[in-house]
Amino acid sequence: MLERAGYGVIVLLLGVAIFGPLLPLADPLATNARAVLLPPQAAHPFGTDALGRDMLARVVHAARLDLGLAIAAVLLAMTTGTVLGAAVGWVGGLSDRMAGWIVDVLMALPIYLLAMVLAAVLGNGPGIVVLATALINLSFYIRLARLEVRRLRRAPWLEGARMGGAGDGTLLLRLVLPAIAPLVAVQATTNLGWAMLNAAGLSFIGIGVRPPVPEWGVLIAEGSRHLAAGQWWLVLAPGAALVLAVLGFHLAGDGLRSRFAAGRSA
Repeated sequence: MLERAGYGVIVLLLGVAIFGPLLPLADPLATNARAVLLPPQAAHPFGTDALGRDMLARVVHAARLDLGLAIAAVLLAMTTGTVLGAAVGWVGGLSDRMAGWIVDVLMALPIYLLAMVLAAVLGNGPGIVVLATALINLSFYIRLARLEVRRLRRAPWLEGARMGGAGDGTLLLRLVLPAIAPLVAVQATTNLGWAMLNAAGLSFIGIGVRPPVPEWGVLIAEGSRHLAAGQWWLVLAPGAALVLAVLGFHLAGDGLRSRFAAGRSA
């Protein structure tokens, strides 16, 4: 039941990200001095912000950006980390031990400190969000692929393929990587939720996406300035969207993990 709810949230998020900008909504960047800080009402279901911009339009348009940043970061981390982890796990020896040390270092790095360093060197922008999130998530895929390949490299079916004349490259690309792909997909599904949370967090503290671009972290940061005055809707709408998206990916990831574990034990 929870797994289906997660899938439903993901489908809803994808639909909003793809078709949201096509809906008859207000311009998310258009200001209106006559509609400043209006609470939720028929004309503005999510209210308006301090510049009179429609919050529904801004939350909907932000979904595409946040999902795009998360997908880009996870794809970069997944492809790079899986290939590197599989290679060192297959070779073993010193390279395998060095990969373990690198993973330990990456997992110890706080993402916000890493993003600040990258921003100081490369400048702010969405690319910093993608790069910092990918570097933090890289360790998960290196470790996962490395451990799985170390477990599989002496499997009888691989030994049979090796005796049939298959080289290391063929074994890795055609047999080993497809064998670990389901487990990598499970990890990626869960990571997408964390990546969206990281993107919003980095934008909240001013690293990455900057106003007036609609992004959930930016919207929460702008709305938090008005909480004391009672304009709760400025934070509720983007905050609820972010929580729902993260929860959806986590529920789907947990469901896939359970299915994969049951399939392996069968």
